Amino acid sequence: MSLNKPEGIMNTPAVKPESFDLDRFSTGISYVESSGGKNMVSKTSSATGKHQFLYETIKNHPAMGGATRDQFAKDEKLQDKMFKLAYEEGLTAPSYKKNIIDLTKNYKADLGDKWNYRPDEVAALTHFLGRQGARNYFASLRDGTVFGVPGVNKTPEAYLKSYNEGLKGYKPRSEAAPPVQRYPQSKSNIETLLSLTGRSVK
Repeated sequence: MSLNKPEGIMNTPAVKPESFDLDRFSTGISYVESSGGKNMVSKTSSATGKHQFLYETIKNHPAMGGATRDQFAKDEKLQDKMFKLAYEEGLTAPSYKKNIIDLTKNYKADLGDKWNYRPDEVAALTHFLGRQGARNYFASLRDGTVFGVPGVNKTPEAYLKSYNEGLKGYKPRSEAAPPVQRYPQSKSNIETLLSLTGRSVK
């Protein structure tokens, strides 16, 4: 479940950071949040969809188009649209893109050798913990204090481990097998094919 809470909408340009693959990121988040889209509706909160956004938090966003929770749970295209908006512009909080930039700038130098987080892992933590929660987590690493996740949830370390497990099953769209184009066969085409096998059309 994403613990992202409203912090005021902040818009950032829709340009992706270098090497950031949104489809790959979505695959990892979907894996850890909903077992790859198998568990679309949480029974303990309003978390909904393969990315488990809190429906009560995003339901009034204009891009939702008034979708009910059930409609949102069944509409993966809408889920993908909201996920992309969360990354590029932010929904009810600063965007994941902005979080990557800000949190890396604020904590990478302080953590030194302890900082071994890829940009997508920083984004994954902000999806899971919210922007402030991720800040608190990185601050706890810096200060050597204990960090606890509210409710019954994974630790940040366990969340990232599961997220990275999910990435193993990702295949770029360019690697997907193209559909086989089938065409009606004319008699002349059939004759040509049969001649190669020494047969003829009767």
